[in-house]
Amino acid sequence: MWVSNPEEYLEPVVLYGEYPTKLNQIEKATVDTYNVGHFGFHGRIYRAVMKNLKFGKKYYYKVGDLKTRTFS
Repeated sequence: MWVSNPEEYLEPVVLYGEYPTKLNQIEKATVDTYNVGHFGFHGRIYRAVMKNLKFGKKYYYKVGDLKTRTFS
């Protein structure tokens, strides 16, 4: 899960893999919006499930927009 406020991703994804320079697996994310009344907080909550993870392995990942190639 990750949150953006108020930035919107056109094709939200998570890229992940066992090496920081080889994020060769990708999963699409779903999105929900939130608005916290009088505080004025609003944004988007993204959810993606990384699959086929191996027990005991360390994974690296980036989240962002596949369409614009913007990741963090």
